[in-house]
Amino acid sequence: VELVDGVQNIMLSTEYDGFATTIALTSYTVDDGETISLHGFSSNASKIYYHRGPSDDANPAHLATPPSQVFLAALVPRPAATSGWVPAVAVIANRTIVDSAHGRLLFTQSSEQTAAASGNLRSTGYSSPELWEMDEATGEERMLFRSKHGRIAGISWSPDGRILAFDNHRGDHGFIGLYDYETSALQWVAPSYD
Repeated sequence: VELVDGVQNIMLSTEYDGFATTIALTSYTVDDGETISLHGFSSNASKIYYHRGPSDDANPAHLATPPSQVFLAALVPRPAATSGWVPAVAVIANRTIVDSAHGRLLFTQSSEQTAAASGNLRSTGYSSPELWEMDEATGEERMLFRSKHGRIAGISWSPDGRILAFDNHRGDHGFIGLYDYETSALQWVAPSYD
Protein backbone atom coordinates (compact mmCIF):
# COMPACT_ATOMS: atom_id res chain seq x y z
CA VAL A 1 0.00 0.00 0.00
CA GLU A 2 1.53 3.30 -1.13
CA LEU A 3 0.73 6.62 0.56
CA VAL A 4 1.18 9.77 -1.56
CA ASP A 5 -0.16 13.15 -0.38
CA GLY A 6 -2.59 11.45 2.00
CA VAL A 7 -4.01 9.09 -0.66
CA GLN A 8 -3.48 5.33 -0.38
CA ASN A 9 -3.37 2.97 -3.36
CA ILE A 10 -2.42 -0.68 -3.80
CA MET A 11 0.70 -1.13 -5.92
CA LEU A 12 1.89 -4.41 -7.45
CA SER A 13 5.51 -4.99 -8.37
CA THR A 14 6.00 -7.70 -10.98
CA GLU A 15 8.61 -8.99 -13.41
CA TYR A 16 7.92 -10.00 -17.00
CA ASP A 17 10.50 -10.98 -19.65
CA GLY A 18 13.31 -9.84 -17.35
CA PHE A 19 11.88 -6.36 -16.79
CA ALA A 20 10.52 -5.22 -13.41
CA THR A 21 7.50 -2.96 -13.36
CA THR A 22 5.16 -1.54 -10.75
CA ILE A 23 1.49 -0.92 -11.52
CA ALA A 24 -1.36 0.54 -9.49
CA LEU A 25 -4.21 -1.88 -8.77
CA THR A 26 -6.38 0.97 -7.45
CA SER A 27 -6.73 4.58 -8.59
CA TYR A 28 -7.85 6.65 -5.59
CA THR A 29 -7.02 10.35 -6.03
CA VAL A 30 -8.61 12.23 -3.11
CA ASP A 31 -7.36 12.44 0.48
CA ASP A 32 -10.66 11.47 2.12
CA GLY A 33 -9.31 10.09 5.40
CA GLU A 34 -9.85 6.47 4.34
CA THR A 35 -7.18 3.82 4.74
CA ILE A 36 -6.55 0.46 3.05
CA SER A 37 -6.10 -2.85 4.91
CA LEU A 38 -4.96 -5.82 2.83
CA HIS A 39 -6.42 -9.30 3.36
CA GLY A 40 -4.64 -11.36 0.70
CA PHE A 41 -5.14 -12.85 -2.72
CA SER A 42 -8.00 -14.97 -4.04
CA SER A 43 -7.28 -18.68 -4.42
CA ASN A 44 -6.25 -18.24 -8.08
CA ALA A 45 -4.37 -14.94 -7.42
CA SER A 46 -6.58 -13.02 -9.88
CA LYS A 47 -7.83 -10.60 -7.18
CA ILE A 48 -6.49 -9.00 -4.04
CA TYR A 49 -8.98 -8.44 -1.23
CA TYR A 50 -8.91 -5.35 0.97
CA HIS A 51 -10.94 -3.08 3.21
CA ARG A 52 -11.14 0.64 2.57
CA GLY A 53 -12.69 3.04 5.02
CA PRO A 54 -12.07 5.42 7.90
CA SER A 55 -9.64 4.13 10.49
CA ASP A 56 -11.11 6.11 13.40
CA ASP A 57 -14.56 7.40 12.37
CA ALA A 58 -12.88 10.08 10.24
CA ASN A 59 -15.18 12.20 8.11
CA PRO A 60 -13.02 15.00 6.68
CA ALA A 61 -15.56 15.79 3.95
CA HIS A 62 -18.27 16.30 6.63
CA LEU A 63 -20.66 13.98 4.83
CA ALA A 64 -24.19 13.61 6.24
CA THR A 65 -23.69 9.84 6.08
CA PRO A 66 -20.09 9.21 7.17
CA PRO A 67 -18.08 6.64 5.19
CA SER A 68 -17.87 3.11 6.53
CA GLN A 69 -15.53 0.18 5.99
CA VAL A 70 -16.18 -1.50 2.63
CA PHE A 71 -14.78 -4.88 1.54
CA LEU A 72 -13.39 -4.75 -1.99
CA ALA A 73 -11.52 -6.81 -4.57
CA ALA A 74 -8.96 -5.33 -6.97
CA LEU A 75 -8.29 -7.19 -10.20
CA VAL A 76 -4.69 -8.36 -10.64
CA PRO A 77 -3.59 -8.27 -14.32
CA ARG A 78 -1.47 -10.95 -15.93
CA PRO A 79 2.04 -9.66 -16.83
CA ALA A 80 1.29 -9.49 -20.57
CA ALA A 81 -1.77 -7.33 -19.86
CA THR A 82 -0.01 -4.61 -17.84
CA SER A 83 0.43 -2.33 -20.86
CA GLY A 84 -2.44 0.14 -20.91
CA TRP A 85 -3.77 -1.44 -17.70
CA VAL A 86 -6.87 0.23 -16.20
CA PRO A 87 -7.46 -0.58 -12.49
CA ALA A 88 -10.72 -2.41 -11.77
CA VAL A 89 -12.27 -2.65 -8.31
CA ALA A 90 -15.44 -4.43 -7.22
CA VAL A 91 -17.37 -4.04 -3.96
CA ILE A 92 -17.74 -7.45 -2.31
CA ALA A 93 -19.79 -6.52 0.76
CA ASN A 94 -20.07 -4.13 3.65
CA ARG A 95 -18.43 -6.65 5.92
CA THR A 96 -15.28 -6.59 8.02
CA ILE A 97 -13.30 -9.67 7.06
CA VAL A 98 -11.44 -11.09 10.06
CA ASP A 99 -9.57 -13.88 8.26
CA SER A 100 -8.88 -14.93 4.68
CA ALA A 101 -6.66 -18.00 5.05
CA HIS A 102 -7.27 -21.19 3.03
CA GLY A 103 -9.38 -19.30 0.46
CA ARG A 104 -12.12 -18.63 3.02
CA LEU A 105 -13.32 -15.13 3.79
CA LEU A 106 -14.55 -15.04 7.38
CA PHE A 107 -16.40 -12.17 9.05
CA THR A 108 -18.11 -11.66 12.39
CA GLN A 109 -21.41 -10.08 13.23
CA SER A 110 -23.78 -10.11 16.19
CA SER A 111 -27.43 -11.03 16.42
CA GLU A 112 -29.88 -10.22 19.16
CA GLN A 113 -31.18 -13.26 21.01
CA THR A 114 -34.31 -13.28 23.15
CA ALA A 115 -34.20 -14.63 26.67
CA ALA A 116 -36.68 -17.36 25.74
CA ALA A 117 -34.44 -18.56 22.90
CA SER A 118 -31.54 -18.84 25.31
CA GLY A 119 -33.48 -20.98 27.75
CA ASN A 120 -33.30 -18.14 30.26
CA LEU A 121 -36.44 -17.04 32.11
CA ARG A 122 -35.23 -13.44 32.44
CA SER A 123 -37.00 -10.93 30.25
CA THR A 124 -33.84 -9.43 28.76
CA GLY A 125 -32.07 -10.68 25.68
CA TYR A 126 -28.39 -10.54 24.75
CA SER A 127 -26.10 -9.97 21.81
CA SER A 128 -24.66 -13.16 20.36
CA PRO A 129 -21.46 -13.11 18.23
CA GLU A 130 -21.49 -15.17 15.03
CA LEU A 131 -18.75 -16.26 12.62
CA TRP A 132 -19.75 -16.25 8.97
CA GLU A 133 -18.08 -17.33 5.73
CA MET A 134 -18.44 -15.55 2.40
CA ASP A 135 -17.93 -17.35 -0.93
CA GLU A 136 -15.36 -15.19 -2.74
CA ALA A 137 -16.82 -15.97 -6.18
CA THR A 138 -20.57 -15.64 -5.58
CA GLY A 139 -20.71 -13.41 -2.48
CA GLU A 140 -23.01 -15.98 -0.80
CA GLU A 141 -22.80 -16.01 2.99
CA ARG A 142 -23.31 -18.80 5.51
CA MET A 143 -23.06 -18.82 9.28
CA LEU A 144 -20.44 -21.23 10.62
CA PHE A 145 -21.39 -20.92 14.30
CA ARG A 146 -22.80 -18.69 17.03
CA SER A 147 -21.47 -18.18 20.54
CA LYS A 148 -23.70 -17.23 23.44
CA HIS A 149 -21.94 -14.05 24.64
CA GLY A 150 -18.90 -11.82 24.17
CA ARG A 151 -16.94 -11.45 20.97
CA ILE A 152 -14.96 -13.71 18.65
CA ALA A 153 -11.27 -12.91 18.06
CA GLY A 154 -7.81 -14.51 17.85
CA ILE A 155 -8.65 -16.68 14.83
CA SER A 156 -5.99 -19.27 13.92
CA TRP A 157 -6.22 -22.22 11.49
CA SER A 158 -4.52 -25.60 11.82
CA PRO A 159 -1.90 -26.11 9.06
CA ASP A 160 -4.26 -28.34 7.04
CA GLY A 161 -7.09 -25.77 7.21
CA ARG A 162 -9.52 -28.13 8.91
CA ILE A 163 -9.66 -26.84 12.52
CA LEU A 164 -10.19 -23.20 13.44
CA ALA A 165 -9.14 -22.08 16.93
CA PHE A 166 -10.59 -18.84 18.28
CA ASP A 167 -10.99 -16.81 21.46
CA ASN A 168 -14.45 -16.07 22.81
CA HIS A 169 -13.87 -13.03 25.06
CA ARG A 170 -16.63 -12.54 27.62
CA GLY A 171 -15.47 -9.52 29.58
CA ASP A 172 -13.90 -10.83 32.79
CA HIS A 173 -13.17 -14.29 31.35
CA GLY A 174 -12.99 -16.11 28.04
CA PHE A 175 -13.01 -19.49 26.34
CA ILE A 176 -11.03 -21.18 23.57
CA GLY A 177 -13.20 -22.76 20.89
CA LEU A 178 -12.29 -25.27 18.17
CA TYR A 179 -14.43 -25.37 15.03
CA ASP A 180 -14.09 -28.35 12.64
CA TYR A 181 -14.64 -26.97 9.14
CA GLU A 182 -15.39 -30.40 7.62
CA THR A 183 -17.94 -31.62 10.18
CA SER A 184 -19.19 -28.21 11.44
CA ALA A 185 -18.61 -29.45 15.00
CA LEU A 186 -17.79 -26.87 17.66
CA GLN A 187 -16.02 -27.89 20.86
CA TRP A 188 -14.74 -25.88 23.80
CA VAL A 189 -11.35 -26.47 25.40
CA ALA A 190 -11.81 -27.22 29.10
CA PRO A 191 -11.06 -24.06 31.11
CA SER A 192 -8.02 -24.15 33.38
CA TYR A 193 -5.12 -22.01 34.56
CA ASP A 194 -2.62 -24.05 32.49
